[in-house]
Amino acid sequence: MFETTIAGSLPKPFWLAEPGKLWPAWRASGAELEHAKLDATLLWLKEQEPVVALVQGGEARAYPIQILIWHEIVNDALGGMPVAITFCPL
Repeated sequence: MFETTIAGSLPKPFWLAEPGKLWPAWRASGAELEHAKLDATLLWLKEQEPVVALVQGGEARAYPIQILIWHEIVNDALGGMPVAITFCPL
């Protein structure tokens, strides 16, 4: 009989890796993790990065075009109001 993950399921392929082996847990947490993410972002984005800017209720945000090209949509809240930013690179 084949190995199964749940009774009656299809066989689990031998090449299917466990997520814990592919993506190890973050070693940083809390504020340390947030600082590490910010540092990585600042290294990746350039100083003169083109952005879509939005100002609402005294708050301002900038959404980098190179990220919008990949993701095409951002859901956010700005000045207490939910906003959706969309971008089509075509």
